[in-house]
Amino acid sequence: MKPMSRAATGAIIEVCRSRSMRKLASERRRFSERWVTPSD
Repeated sequence: MKPMSRAATGAIIEVCRSRSMRKLASERRRFSERWVTPSD
């Protein structure tokens, strides 16, 4: 495996990871907003 391809793969993984983490954070925030609000 070439170092250049390894660096490119690492960059792609980082982008995908940050994107998924951002999506998870937004979904978690929406979930908490939906359930933390008082129901009465």
